[in-house]
Amino acid sequence: LSVSNLSAKRNVQPTVARQLTEHHCDERYHGWARLYTDGSVRDTTGTATAAAFREDTGRAEAERLVFHASSTTAELAALQLGLRLLDENEPARVVVLADSRAALSLLRSPDRSPQLAREVVARVGELQGKGWIIAFQWLPSHCGTSGNERADQLAARAHDDPGCPLSPVPPFTDARLLVRRRVALSHPELEHGPLPPRLPRRLTRGAAAALHRLRTGSSFTPAGRARWRTDRDGSCGHCGAHGDAEHLMCHCPRFSDARVDLGRAYGALGCPSDTLDELLRPRLPRAGTERALRALATYLGNTGLKDVM
Repeated sequence: LSVSNLSAKRNVQPTVARQLTEHHCDERYHGWARLYTDGSVRDTTGTATAAAFREDTGRAEAERLVFHASSTTAELAALQLGLRLLDENEPARVVVLADSRAALSLLRSPDRSPQLAREVVARVGELQGKGWIIAFQWLPSHCGTSGNERADQLAARAHDDPGCPLSPVPPFTDARLLVRRRVALSHPELEHGPLPPRLPRRLTRGAAAALHRLRTGSSFTPAGRARWRTDRDGSCGHCGAHGDAEHLMCHCPRFSDARVDLGRAYGALGCPSDTLDELLRPRLPRAGTERALRALATYLGNTGLKDVM
């Protein structure tokens, strides 16, 4: 995953990086065929592409992934595409050159890597069984190496090519990323703020369920029920105010005495308790967070709000 005599790329002029890279490859892989791969992700269009270019035959291909992949997944898809270019030829020695250290690192420990990385490693094994000798080499990006620049251009053009073939890489490859994006879209307040802390163990089922509903904005408050049934009254049954979770938890006079006790518990931990967000996300170390959330669960139980939420 390195080039001889090349330190961090940011400290080296592109011309020097290109010369060092070419010297390294000429010295270590003299006489080997060179296969360049590159993945590209464009956030503005939500597209991801993969491209491969085999220098000795001039064969080049590009594909567009069917989902907005991570950059590492796009690079792995490019490696997979590149290895497919080797299938039709006689076994030879080939070095696969890519500018993604992250993708190449995953190939070193496939047992702990994503499925796509394991598929790339398995494909290498199949080719080696047919007589191929395959090596992987990192090279710096955008330093003028001709093969890498060609692969980069192919991947970039594929974003705007309506006739570009689709990659067989499935969306499940980036399931965690896609779920995280969906959560950020549905709950934008979580995109830049901390996620709610994990609930303490051994809470009652009712208290835990109420806290989860509060966190997801799906509690069974009068206002929440009125969203689904227009014939329902969304106001608080005690004071007539808008009966959402913020009101019931933080402002309704019916629970003022219990709320004083809750405020004291949070205050003793050095944590404010004036808003619903402050109650659900105490900014405390783990032990303090657990004590605060247990106090909140007690408040829900003593007031009967756990059955409302």
